[in-house]
Amino acid sequence: MAVAYAYRARTRTGEMVEGTMRALSRSEALGGLRERDLTVIALRSSPPSFLRGLPFNTTPLRDRTAFFRAYAALEDAGVDFSTSFALLTAQATSRRFREALSAIRSGVEQRGEKLWAAMAQRPEEFSELDVAMIAAGEQAGTRKEVLEQIADVLERNERVRKRLLAVLTYPAVVLASAFGLCAYVLVSVVPQFAQLFLSFGVSPPPILRVLLAVSQGFTTWSLAVVAGLAAGLAIFAKRLYATSDGRRLVETSILRIPLVGRIVSTAAVARVSTVLAA
Repeated sequence: MAVAYAYRARTRTGEMVEGTMRALSRSEALGGLRERDLTVIALRSSPPSFLRGLPFNTTPLRDRTAFFRAYAALEDAGVDFSTSFALLTAQATSRRFREALSAIRSGVEQRGEKLWAAMAQRPEEFSELDVAMIAAGEQAGTRKEVLEQIADVLERNERVRKRLLAVLTYPAVVLASAFGLCAYVLVSVVPQFAQLFLSFGVSPPPILRVLLAVSQGFTTWSLAVVAGLAAGLAIFAKRLYATSDGRRLVETSILRIPLVGRIVSTAAVARVSTVLAA
């Protein structure tokens, strides 16, 4: 079974490149990198599960969209594969994406792989949907049309994502403001009320004593403890979401949130419809 490897290497010109590739073993991964004239500096199995899918670990959507759109135009113009990928590699704005395109070109030209098979070796740059659609296009002899369809799907998904963010921005700002106001009341206002009761020689009511305990917890906890708890919670949530049962639990909980669940479900239906239309 092929394993994903993350690597850091230098080209002949001394440029540092990073990326991921799939291989049956570490030695095979090293051999594939050496075939591309890369000097390997670090090679390890794919990043930990809680790092996968983070923004810094993926290729920007605009780079993928521009690649598919430009490659479709080059295919339509009758430009050969080697020249097309040389042009696309030179025009890529991301160093990581340039190295990925170079690896795909090497896999097709030197190892005789199908384009979709070479793309499948770069899971962080090309999704399973991209690979499956390219494979279908090569099998049916309609690769140019499929490339255009993938670009259309990516552009529509990006429009849906931006609309979703625009709709959810206001509730997020309101929740953040409410949390900040509650924190201010607990830290600044509640202790003053407690001092007022004590100045009159009256014992604070139970609810005020509870709020005062929470306020003291806010003020006595160090920033390092809060940051550690937040990091631990983020890692736990990421690992939970990496499992099928955990993902089902998280996504079911999101869909049950008032207003947010309806918006997310509508966006999901729109994305599925876009993919089925393609």
